[in-house]
Amino acid sequence: MKTGLDAISDSSVQRTAFASGGGPVTKPPFAASVSSVSPSAITIRIGAFTAAILDTPSLRVGGEYVASYEEIDTIRETKDELTEIGGMLEEMIHSLSRTILDAQQAEADLQRQTLRDSANLTQAFLWPTSSRVVSSSFGYRSDPFKGSSSFHAGIDIAAETGDFVFAAQGGTVMAAERSPARGNFIVIDHENGLKTSYMHLSSLAVSAGDKVVKGQRIGQAGSTGRSTGPHLHFQVSKQNKTVNPLSYVHPK
Repeated sequence: MKTGLDAISDSSVQRTAFASGGGPVTKPPFAASVSSVSPSAITIRIGAFTAAILDTPSLRVGGEYVASYEEIDTIRETKDELTEIGGMLEEMIHSLSRTILDAQQAEADLQRQTLRDSANLTQAFLWPTSSRVVSSSFGYRSDPFKGSSSFHAGIDIAAETGDFVFAAQGGTVMAAERSPARGNFIVIDHENGLKTSYMHLSSLAVSAGDKVVKGQRIGQAGSTGRSTGPHLHFQVSKQNKTVNPLSYVHPK
């Protein structure tokens, strides 16, 4: 059995042609005869349509009526024309499907690459203190000073004042200074768009411009700056955007 386009020899599409006529009302309006203007395949429209055009009094016997009718005209479309249209639609659908699949594949490839990069960096980075206790996580939290919700751009690692702090990976010291909020802090550039920051230190053992190696002692933990007690605020940024440090290094 043929289906779809193969089963079509012709297809009929209806086109409506409008016409109208009128004449004297010789009977009550809704029974008025309009056969003089109506071929056999014509639909007569009298009543609401007519009343909308004429004043109601004119619909009495002796008045005039308007008859509006529709004539059905048939337009023939060939099988070849429909086949061409069907082919165009199939091509459009195929192209759209291909685009969606390509986008999904690209997203999957990016996710796999991100996971590989994260795994490699996790193995390459060193935990920066001897303490393995994370006292505050990355992300939104209750601000310890204001009590309102605020974004914590790194992790806090519990520490005692004077505990050594180590470079998580080799790189170049971009900053080694003091600020009101960060206290004594260090920023190291590890190339590839990655940087690590170490804040609230009691002392600094490096200066800006120094080259450091993985595991090198760079300072000591403390409670300088905006701090509630001794700890190390450890922060990782990628392309100048802070990211969760636990995606790159884990306490062991």
